[in-house]
Amino acid sequence: YVFIFETPIIDYEFRSDCDVVKIGAEFQTFEYALGFPKESPYAELINSYILQYRETGVLDNFWSRWLAIQDSTSNCPGSVRGGRKLTLGMSSMAGIFFALAIALTFGLLILVM
Repeated sequence: YVFIFETPIIDYEFRSDCDVVKIGAEFQTFEYALGFPKESPYAELINSYILQYRETGVLDNFWSRWLAIQDSTSNCPGSVRGGRKLTLGMSSMAGIFFALAIALTFGLLILVM
């Protein structure tokens, strides 16, 4: 199966489940956002702290430390994960084509009846 999600979640799954394999690089990156009601007294305060932490490098430092922890805490015994190249071929996609063929056949039978 394919698991498409945010990078931190995939990194966690990659660390904790030895059957999960990353293929390729990130295909879309974006920033997180916090939403506040209009005229919220906390919006300006939190914005100023986030801006301050970003400008001083605190957020980058935190992210780098978190990634280092993620890289060093793999639960997979003796495996070097991510070092092998994997591609999706017809053999790995056969199940999808088989399910599609069954669904099309079933749909055609319903249409004809």
